[in-house]
Amino acid sequence: MEPEDGVDGIRKLQETGPISLIVSDINMPNKEDGLAMVEEIRTMAAYRFVPVVMLTVESGSAKVERGKKAGVAD
Repeated sequence: MEPEDGVDGIRKLQETGPISLIVSDINMPNKEDGLAMVEEIRTMAAYRFVPVVMLTVESGSAKVERGKKAGVAD
């Protein structure tokens, strides 16, 4: 699936059956950022343990550390 933004991504996850991987950018519209979306996904029982890969140019930043705490794949 290719959601338009983080809000659409959450909606599509709720409408979709099981998935095995989530790939997202840290920067996205309609959410604080992609990490806010991941933090919300981690509260959803069906997706709590689905691997998440985040794309970013922000290596070494606080966002990368926040991603690791949210369970983004290292």
